[in-house]
Amino acid sequence: MLVRKEEQIYEQLFFQLAKELKEMVDGISSGQNSPAEEFEMLFKQLHRLFKQKPYYLTIVFDKDIPRQYRDAEKRISGIKDMAKKYLSGLIARGKAQKVFTTDAETEILVKEILGSFQTLMNDMQLEDKIVRDLHKYR
Repeated sequence: MLVRKEEQIYEQLFFQLAKELKEMVDGISSGQNSPAEEFEMLFKQLHRLFKQKPYYLTIVFDKDIPRQYRDAEKRISGIKDMAKKYLSGLIARGKAQKVFTTDAETEILVKEILGSFQTLMNDMQLEDKIVRDLHKYR
C-alpha cells in the first residue's frame, strides 16, 4: 500500500509540473514578444519556478526516481519533449526573423541549451544544499 501511495505522489508531482510548464509556455508564447525576449522570459520563469519548487528538480533529475516510480521515464520524456518542441519552434522563429543569427542546427542548439540549463539547475540544487548544511551546522 505504501508503494502505491508513493507512486500517486510522484504521479501528482509530474502532472502538476507538466501543467505548470504548459501554462508558462502558453503564457509566454501568447504575448507579442520577440523571440529573444521570449527566450529570456522562458529561462527567467523556469529559474523562478525551480527556485520556488525545488522538488520539481528532484523528480526530473534524480536518477533514483525511475526505480521508485515505474512511469517516471515516460513522464520525464514527455516533459522534455514539450520543452524541446517549444524551444525548437522559438529558435526557428528567431532564425527566420534574423533575431538569432547562428548557423548551428536548431536541434543541436536545443540539446546544448537544455543540457546547460540542467547543469545550472543541478548547481542550484547543490548550492541550496550547501547553504542548508551551513545553517544546520552553525
